[in-house]
Amino acid sequence: MKFYPKKLCVVVMLSSLSAMSHAALVDSILVDSTDMSDIGFKLTGKNASLTGNDFMFPEEGHYCARKYLSVDLKAGDNLSVEIDELEALQNGVALNILTWGEGQYKGFGGATGTNQLTGELTFDATTVAVGFCRYNNKDFEEFEISEFSAFQTLEEIDVVEATSVIPPVYESCREYTQGSGSTVLIVDDSEPRTLQELFDDGTIQPGMVVILRRQEGSLELDYKDVSFTKDDADWLTIYGENGASIESIKISSVKNIRFSGLKISKDQSGYLVDTYNTRNIILDNNFISGGDDYQTWDAQKWQEVRSGIIFNRAKCSTAYKNEMENLRMGITTYTYDDNMTQEVQSLKVLIKDNFIRNISADFFRPIGTDITIDGNTGLDSYVSEDDGDPNHDDFVQGFAYPIGTEFQNVKITNNFYQSSTDASRPYQSPGQGIAFFDGLYTNFEISNNTIISDMYHGVTVFWGRDGLIKNNTMTVLNDTSKHYMWVQSTYDKTGKYAPENVIVENNVANGYSLHSNTAALANNNVTITREEVAANLEVFNQDDLIFDTSVKEDSVYHVEGTGSDVNTIEKSLESFLK
Repeated sequence: MKFYPKKLCVVVMLSSLSAMSHAALVDSILVDSTDMSDIGFKLTGKNASLTGNDFMFPEEGHYCARKYLSVDLKAGDNLSVEIDELEALQNGVALNILTWGEGQYKGFGGATGTNQLTGELTFDATTVAVGFCRYNNKDFEEFEISEFSAFQTLEEIDVVEATSVIPPVYESCREYTQGSGSTVLIVDDSEPRTLQELFDDGTIQPGMVVILRRQEGSLELDYKDVSFTKDDADWLTIYGENGASIESIKISSVKNIRFSGLKISKDQSGYLVDTYNTRNIILDNNFISGGDDYQTWDAQKWQEVRSGIIFNRAKCSTAYKNEMENLRMGITTYTYDDNMTQEVQSLKVLIKDNFIRNISADFFRPIGTDITIDGNTGLDSYVSEDDGDPNHDDFVQGFAYPIGTEFQNVKITNNFYQSSTDASRPYQSPGQGIAFFDGLYTNFEISNNTIISDMYHGVTVFWGRDGLIKNNTMTVLNDTSKHYMWVQSTYDKTGKYAPENVIVENNVANGYSLHSNTAALANNNVTITREEVAANLEVFNQDDLIFDTSVKEDSVYHVEGTGSDVNTIEKSLESFLK
């Protein structure tokens, strides 16, 4: 572990962590002088003396001149001593470094006549002696050492300011900042304590930047970590570099923490990132996986594998540019209370530009108020009812519980979903698109999404009030299947409540099922049946599962301004890859 107080300029996260931090080796001067008497060398050897810059070693034997320093050096630090090159050679001196700390001692000796010596500390040192010796002294004339320096080589973490790539947050939430006064803490193999222990003993504090460079076990934080429960606490940033990993993260009642550039993976059930009653938590540019050996999994394993992220009553959370794979669930927002007040419901969560693949249940579950799911890519649903999995898979599934709950301001925009990219793989599952089957969602927006799957529900909202379903494209991925992907706006499950003021316009789908209330407001929607998609979409390769869902310009179904412009997998990944 290494501390670097106040070395960080501005923290920024690029598309990979190795690009985030720019490390430079910087010399921290311990001794630098051209006046040898002023340094205060301790001389050993019979009748040794120092006048100005002139040393006198008058008799045969062993002589040394050393400067003793009280220091705070860490294991892994480099310490160097340097004198004039010609003087080192002419005077036959050998540089040396002696270190003490934690009851340990180690010395470093240089070759006679060499003007620089560097030693790497193997333990934390509190005292060092730097200087030179003349062994078997036979030349009794005085000699001059005109300059002497000792320095510690530090790794300075300098991150270039680029505010455009600072992770976004939900509107009205606290923005992420990292100031020039931050202390950088590097946690690598030289630190004996685990990351959990560094939190538990108070080493890690708000406002710090922790750069993790090794593999860690699970991390848990809660209300007992008092310094992280304060609303005004400075942002803590935990960056992963050099393949750093944390097995899982479970946090509750803490605030203002960013996790970035980490591999998060563990082979067991539950969520890999589990948050409860938190505020201002950012997860960005992480790789989150239920395991690497998914090609060997059977149907039961796919149902038992870990899920990705849950924001449970977690306000002002962000999931941004994470790559996630081989999971049960992708990203879930959730809130529940016996008294579902607006304060309880309002989560203010932003889920943006994530790339998620190989999911055996739902990619996203927006359960709560004030949630935005924007610019994400979801590929490949696994295990269906035919494989023994009772869950009906969805790209996005929302439900408002308990009955009577009304969720508001859920926006699902600019996303892309394809239920399979490999027709030869096992455990195909024709996932549904975007569906709100239970409870009431109001003031919602579902726009500019592309859904490709062999199921029925492309975009379906049961009940719904004051909503917009606009510029979406949905189609089957096999035009010989018995399914077709529709837009549906209809009653709730009880048949009592009809949709109110739900506008459906500018969509392209295989069909529509609209309640009369919605149909009266529908406008400029295009129907391309499953039998017609191959002839009318720009690319429809159902053998290799390659698609471009743009309607051909010479098609009779081409209507300017309709459908989604997120028309290919490549287009959907542009923001993720920036």
